[in-house]
Amino acid sequence: MQRLVSGEAIDHPHIGRLVLSAAIADVRAGGAGQWPEDGLLRKGRKLSEATPRHAQRVVVCAGGFWACWGAAVLTAPNPATALFGVAGLVLGFGLYVTTGDVVADETGMGGVRLMFSFSRERSVRRAKRRSVLVLLSPRWWRRVLIATGWPAVPVGVILLALLAMDLVLAFIALSGLGSRSTS
Repeated sequence: MQRLVSGEAIDHPHIGRLVLSAAIADVRAGGAGQWPEDGLLRKGRKLSEATPRHAQRVVVCAGGFWACWGAAVLTAPNPATALFGVAGLVLGFGLYVTTGDVVADETGMGGVRLMFSFSRERSVRRAKRRSVLVLLSPRWWRRVLIATGWPAVPVGVILLALLAMDLVLAFIALSGLGSRSTS
């Protein structure tokens, strides 16, 4: 089944139906019946492939989240810990919403709408699960780093260093919690 979106054909049985139903719903709601021009559902692109704008947001949010979490652990007894914690939560939310935007194209929903959706539809549940699990895939991270347009190796090394620092700090913080005396 082929359907036209933004002038390009989609050759996938499930996506074609979703695109057709979304276009029909848009026309019934008074829209022009065209899909947004963000390039997420074009032929030849994988469903979890990020656009440069989304890839840059993913990298900035992930790096900022890991940096804020590390700073919060390092400044634990200070009041600045709360500031770093809130900034980390905001960046973590941005990371989840952005990955939701990248993989939510199969449902036609945005990342925020997908995040707060309680739909029982199979495609929505699958997209919610993928928006979290995609963060564990090294291949997906490689594609995101390449899609940013930034030098992939230095940016990847910085992200890996931030992640490694956070893992070491988590190990130190968690091992220190059990050895504290209660006297």
